[in-house]
Amino acid sequence: MNSVLESILKRRSVRSYEPKPIPKNILETIIEAGNQVPSAMNSQPWRFVVIEDKATKKKFDDILNLVEI
Repeated sequence: MNSVLESILKRRSVRSYEPKPIPKNILETIIEAGNQVPSAMNSQPWRFVVIEDKATKKKFDDILNLVEI
C-alpha cells in the first residue's frame, strides 16, 4: 500500500491536545504542505494564520463562537 493511502486510512480525530507549543519547523512544514494543495486555476485562495498567544486565541474563540455556521 502506498504511504499516502496508508496515512489516509490510519487517520484519527484528536480532541485533546497537549499544552506544549508546536515547534516552528513543524508549523512551517504543515503550512508549506497546505500551500502545495491544488486549487482551481492555481488561484490559491487560502490564508494561514498561526496564533500562539493564549489571550489572542481566546479572543478568536469568543468571536467564532458568536458566528452561526
